[in-house]
Amino acid sequence: MVLRPVVAAVAPHVGGGRGAAALQLLQALPGTIHGAVGAKWAADIPLLLQHLAGTTASSLDVAEWESLLLKFLQTSLELIASEAWTVGLSQELSRQLGSSPRLSWEKRFLYKALGTALAACGCLHHVQEQTLEHLKAANFLELWQAQGMVSVVSRCAESHFQLALSLVEEFTGTLKRKKSKARRTRATRAALLVMYGRMALRAPREQLLARVERDVVANVLQLYREGCQEVIQEEPQESPVHPRALVAMQQLR
Repeated sequence: MVLRPVVAAVAPHVGGGRGAAALQLLQALPGTIHGAVGAKWAADIPLLLQHLAGTTASSLDVAEWESLLLKFLQTSLELIASEAWTVGLSQELSRQLGSSPRLSWEKRFLYKALGTALAACGCLHHVQEQTLEHLKAANFLELWQAQGMVSVVSRCAESHFQLALSLVEEFTGTLKRKKSKARRTRATRAALLVMYGRMALRAPREQLLARVERDVVANVLQLYREGCQEVIQEEPQESPVHPRALVAMQQLR
């Protein structure tokens, strides 16, 4: 019940302003969804509606609005704190990802929402199974799928950094053993390189420091040497895969 209104609110001015109506529906029915969210939604949803007021499709800061909705989803999942509920939501997100139009705003948001749901999920077996399933199914030649999987894994790493890192390392290992077309292999390696950087940006500091040199830096440098030099130009300067960071890391080795 919570998913469709939140997804509808991602593009709030589509369909005659259905985003505001979707949020108002959530505001009216919190008890139907889960008793734990009532008070928080009563405070947060009016603020979301206020943020929308007076905006148009062209004036709305889409990135900021999307960030607010993802925060709303994250807070709701933390309040609900139900493993079964979160597992069910992540499964529904996966189903909708499979049916939503490619290159759509909806699909882009669903990837981020899935990563948010997996980060909130306490069932590590489910997190591992679902993340690996999506990694194996992704066609990294499609930029939207590559970007989507970076979102899923990096957001998952906010709460499950050790697991997310191990999964990416496992997937990297299968890539080395698999005989794939060169172009697809290059695209996959490029996506993995970005994944390591974005995971590092979102990981808890102490957990990152414990594994940054042995696992993050080593894998980033390996992927860089395998032909991913062009990809890192667009990475944020604070990312471990930024060109300046790579030069420094190579000098330290």
